[in-house]
This record gives sequence, C-alpha cells and structure tokens, in this order.
Amino acid sequence: MPRCELETGAGQDMTTAGNPQTPLVDSPAPEYKLVELESPFVLVSLVRQITQRLREPKLTVPEKYYRGEAALPVVEMRPWYRDLPNLFEALREKSADPVDIFNSAQEKRRALVAAIVAFAAAAGGWFTKGDVGLALGLIGGVALGRVVAVLCFKKREHPPDIWQDYKMQRASWINSLLVHGVALAALTLPFYILRMMQPVKASNTQTTILYTPPIVSLPPEPKQMHGGGG
Repeated sequence: MPRCELETGAGQDMTTAGNPQTPLVDSPAPEYKLVELESPFVLVSLVRQITQRLREPKLTVPEKYYRGEAALPVVEMRPWYRDLPNLFEALREKSADPVDIFNSAQEKRRALVAAIVAFAAAAGGWFTKGDVGLALGLIGGVALGRVVAVLCFKKREHPPDIWQDYKMQRASWINSLLVHGVALAALTLPFYILRMMQPVKASNTQTTILYTPPIVSLPPEPKQMHGGGG
C-alpha cells in the first residue's frame, strides 16, 4: 500500500506546522457551489416504485405472529374431538339461576303431562279404530297434552333487560305517526289556505258578432228590345 503523507497548509505561503519561524497565513474560506442533480422522469420514478412494491413480500398476518411474539392460532388449536367431553359436560351442566331451575322443573312436569295424555289418547284410539286410531290418538294426545301442560304449569320470566326502556314501544309508533301527520299538515295547510283566499278570476269569454249589412232588393231591370231590320 503506498505511503501517504499529510501536510497542513495551503499553497506556497504555508509551511509545515512544526516550523515556528515562518509566519502563518490564513487559509481562504471554503467555497460552496450549487450542484444540481438530475431527477428521473415521473413515469420512470413511478415504474421503479411499483416494481419495488411488487418485489416486497406481502404480509397477510398480523405483525406479532411472524415476529415470534405470539403463536399462530391454527397451530395451537386443539383437535375438535378433544373438546367433545367438555361439550357433553356443558350440556349436562345445570344452571344456578333460580329462575332457570324453576323453569326446568316446570318443563319436566309439562313433558310428563303431555306423555300421560298422549298415552291415554293413543290407547283410546287403538281400542276404537285400531292402528289408525292409535296414530291419530297419539298425535292428538301430544298436542292436547302440551296445551293443557302449558296452561297448568307456568314458567317464570327473567328480570327485564335494563335496555327495555330504550326499545320501540307500541305507543311510540302511534306517537311517531301523529307527529309526522302534524308535521305534514303544518307544511301543506298554508298552501291550501292561500289558494282558498285568492279571489276567483272571472273567465274571459269573448262573443263574436257577425254583422252583415242588409242588401237592398232592387227591381229587375226591364228587358231592352233590340229590333233588327232585314
């Protein structure tokens, strides 16, 4: 590698810094010049940006997944058959709500009453009309027993929702209809009143009279006798 020696100073008037006998001369101020860089054409720049955007990899998942901050949900998901026992347990689990407990007991009573009435109706139909009576009695007994059970064993309602006061009530529909009717009447009534207050203009009827002067009847002119000699 070639040797490089660096000297301080500028021009012939400056000497090395180690010689104190030679007077130092101030170096001229640096000159700054404006350098213009040629910018690419607009279309060229646009093509470059589009090409760069197409070459970049497309990220379709959140940033935390491909950076390793969180595990992928599909990878960490358990097989569906492992959740079957939990599903059966959730179906068998009884609610601790007193209203749900009471309604569950009432539903069992309803089913028992419907079964008793259906059995009695099916037996009566079978004794009277055989197989056809059995089918008809079973269907009718289930329907009749369900109606009787619903009337006998009432269920309790859950406490009303706190947002029920903000729902549309029946009276609200009537009030809305009345308000809209009054608004439409207030908008259209002035026009009808102005039209009624305007005077009725008389119709301009034109009568055309044809005047013909009387023609004087003159007596006919006497015929002139023209004689001719022969």
